[in-house]
This record gives sequence, structure tokens and C-alpha cells, in this order.
Amino acid sequence: MRTLLGWMRVGLIDLRGDLRRFGILIACLALGTGVIAAVGSVGAGFIYAVERDATTMMGGDLEAARPDRKASAQEFEFLQTFGELARVIDTTARGVTENNTAFLDLLAVGENYPLRGNVVSDQLTLGEKPASLLAFEDGAYGTIVDAVLLDRLQVEIGDRFKISNSEFEIRGTLTSVPDSAVRGFQLGLTTMISAEAFDSLQDLRPPLPGLLTHYRYKIILSEGNFETASAAIKTRFNDEEWSVKSPRDAAGDLVHFYDLFSRFLMIVGLASLLVGGVGVYNGVSAYIGERQRSIATLRSLGATSGRIMVHFLTQIAVLSAIGIGIGVLFGAVTSQLILPYVGNAINVSLQALIDPGSLLTAAGFGVLAAFAFSYLPLISAQKISPAMLFRSAGTVLPTLQISN
Repeated sequence: MRTLLGWMRVGLIDLRGDLRRFGILIACLALGTGVIAAVGSVGAGFIYAVERDATTMMGGDLEAARPDRKASAQEFEFLQTFGELARVIDTTARGVTENNTAFLDLLAVGENYPLRGNVVSDQLTLGEKPASLLAFEDGAYGTIVDAVLLDRLQVEIGDRFKISNSEFEIRGTLTSVPDSAVRGFQLGLTTMISAEAFDSLQDLRPPLPGLLTHYRYKIILSEGNFETASAAIKTRFNDEEWSVKSPRDAAGDLVHFYDLFSRFLMIVGLASLLVGGVGVYNGVSAYIGERQRSIATLRSLGATSGRIMVHFLTQIAVLSAIGIGIGVLFGAVTSQLILPYVGNAINVSLQALIDPGSLLTAAGFGVLAAFAFSYLPLISAQKISPAMLFRSAGTVLPTLQISN
């Protein structure tokens, strides 16, 4: 062991004057490792947020939905037996004023919506239900709209516009709804109305499948669990049009989309690490080439091939540790900065966190790339013999001088 430590110590001393030569090697490892660490950490934060806030993202413990019609009176009463229920209708429509028109993502909600989370609007206090702004007053139902709609229709809060043949008064601007993440991508501008107002829109009633309408019934279970309630609903309704989702099922599309996106970024990280590995190979090969005479000198002094391997392997290990450490630190810091912005984009609260598993995985890939691409140059270093010192000697002819 003392002999091995002595060899390693000599390798470290020999490295002190050569650190500047390995800037590319360190940069290549840092870049590839950093990308993998950042992608893994952001993904871990996203999955953690989904598991933590799944019921808020869906708006309940269970969601029963169908696309073609609303629940009958008997079906509605049966769903109410499981706990508190909120009715939500998603569809598309067109908002019209005298001179302008806009495509709407219409969100019709019951009086107790939302069951979980909060509707964020400048006209609502934190935790206040939107029903007060959506009620029928002065001959019109109220609506809370995306602020962009005000510019699109050239209207202000307090003005009115038409949806179908009914007139609505704008009573607030909508910042976010708690279940927007699981609703997915919407083409139109989100416009919230009451479920009673939706029932008055004669020409938006089914059968109109082209409107992409979904009737959703969100339930907070008063007793039992999702599996029991789901089985009871499926048995009672016995209709393929009914779908029953748990909070994790509802967030499944979002998780699936992010999983595909993170895999793409992971491939980018691995590709950059692969390209960085080529840089490692070239850097180590060039270094070994420059040190051939030094290696030959060591061999002439009795150094074995094993000692040569330990000498340069120690140097590569130290340099790789520096590059990988920089990459892991970069990935951890980057994830801290990116997570809040990603959360705002998808309306999910993503807390900045450091995931040790993702960082260790990135470091493992970095170690694998470093030693895989430096292996062949190190093997070639072992094969250098003392004769290297004399191969160039005698090959240069002496200069002949002819004197007159």
C-alpha cells in the first residue's frame, strides 16, 4: 500500500505544472455532467411536486367525467353520496362584440368550485370562491376572463360581450385556476362562467362532439378510498363513456409529456458527454505523446508498466474529479434557478431542491466517460520502452563542413 501511495504522490507532484493543458478535458466533462445533473434534478423536483399536489392539481380525490352529456339527476345524486361534489364543464366557444371576436376556452363551474386550491384573480381575495362574480345580476351572468381577452375584444371590466346568444358581463380577470396543469394545452382564452350560465347556452348543448366538451365531476371523498369509490361508480353506471380518474391518473398526461421532454434532454446530455469523451481521448493522447521521453526515462530507471499506469491514472482521476465536480455543481445550481420558472409556466408549485440521486447519476456517467475514453491512451503509455530515448539519436546525420 505504501508503494502504491508513493506512486500516486509522484503522479500528483508531476501534475502540478501541467494543469493548464487540460482545460478542454475539464470543460468537456463539466458540460456533459452538468446537463445530465440539471435535467435529473429538475425532473425529480417535478415528480415530487406532482406526488405532493396531485389532489390540488386535479381539484379533488376523484374525477368522474364523460364527453357527450351531463350526468342525469339520478347519476348526479349517486355521485354526491361519495362526498362533496363540484361540477365543471370544459368546452370551446366564441366571444363576440360588435366589432371583434375571439376564440374561447370556456370553463363552466359550480358554486363550490374549486374544492381544492384557489382561483387566482385580482377581484378575488385568497380562498374566495368565484361564484359571487359569476352570479346572474342586472340581466346578465358574470364572467372572469383571461386578461388577453380584454385586448382582443377591445373591452374593459364592466363591459359586456356575447357567448352564443347570451350576454355576459366581465367582472374580473383570471390569473390561474388550480387544475389548469391537468387540463392540458388550450387553444382559446380561458373564460370562466357558472354552470347555470352554461345551461342557458342553447346552441352549445350536446350532441356537438366537435366542441371538445367534457363534463367533469370532482369529488372529495368523505369516506373510503379511491379504489372502492371507482369500482362502485363503474359498476353502477356500466357505461364506457364514463371515465374515473385518480389524482395521479389526471396528472398522468402531464407526467408523460415531461418524461418525454426530459428523456430528450437526457439524450442531449449524453451526446454532449460522448463528444466530451472524444475531447478527453484527444487531450490524454496529446499529453501522453508529449510525455513519451519522460515515460521512457522512468522505464529506464526501473519503473514497471503498472507504475506508469498508476502514475497517469492518478492524474486523470484528479482532473476528472475536478471536471465532474464543476458539472455537478453547475447542475445543482441550474436546477435551483430553472425550477421556479418551469413551475410558473405549467402552473405547478415547484420548490427548488437538490436531488442527490440525480447528481450521483450524473457523476457516475462522468466517471464512466472519463475512464472509458482515457483507457487506450493509458495502455499506450504502458508500452513505451526506454529505447524511445535513443530512437532519434543517430538518425540525424552530422553536419559536414568542407574547408577550403
